[in-house]
Amino acid sequence: MSASIDEAATVDGAGPWRRFYGIIFPMLKPVTMTAIVINFVNCWNDFIYPLYFITHSDKWGTILQLFQFIGAFRSQYELLFAGAMTIVLPTIIVYLLGQKYIISGMTSGAIKG
Repeated sequence: MSASIDEAATVDGAGPWRRFYGIIFPMLKPVTMTAIVINFVNCWNDFIYPLYFITHSDKWGTILQLFQFIGAFRSQYELLFAGAMTIVLPTIIVYLLGQKYIISGMTSGAIKG
């Protein structure tokens, strides 16, 4: 962001909070939404940390619950694939909600002028 935008807002009488919420933060929406989507996917699909730190299986998240359907002698594939769909759908929904901001952030830096 150029300093001229910040200076113009100051000349127009905008205070620091108004400059941040009215000018700077809307310009950061693509970056913010990208960070939100990436962090959501990372937390939602986390496997190792809950496996190490949560000892009771009744408190496991969806990924670790899905891990229980894989056995040494028999795997329940129908439950495994149904569980995989419940894991994938929220990630797809969050991405679709933030897709507009992510794409606009990628294309805004590519346009010159």
